[in-house]
Amino acid sequence: MTIDDWIKIAEIVGVQIVGLGTWLVHLGNRVTSIETKIDVFWKGVSFDAAKILHSPNPLHRRMDELVERYIDGSLNATELSELVLLLETKRDSPDVPKGDRMTAAVMLRAIEQRYPLNLRMPEGLRKMQRHE
Repeated sequence: MTIDDWIKIAEIVGVQIVGLGTWLVHLGNRVTSIETKIDVFWKGVSFDAAKILHSPNPLHRRMDELVERYIDGSLNATELSELVLLLETKRDSPDVPKGDRMTAAVMLRAIEQRYPLNLRMPEGLRKMQRHE
């Protein structure tokens, strides 16, 4: 192979790399767009679920406070863990109406989507607290 052959190969490879880079940028933009749509969807679902779970019953006052802070986006890590624990208790209780249990389950899924894992309490710790 001559030096001219190597130059032609390098030009072909260079064009392919540029094309691949353009394609990767386009793909990254599409992924970002999809992530944004998913975030908007889960935020809407969780806010609707939160409104459904909100209750005028004084026994549910703490849950209502946490739900309101969730909607405002002002929960700290401790409050988020407390809300998750209350929602899991509601979801798992046979004494709670099925619709409320399903709504709590949906809200738990939305919390998983909205908050990073490091803000949520590990499942084992939540179970230990529940049984104390």
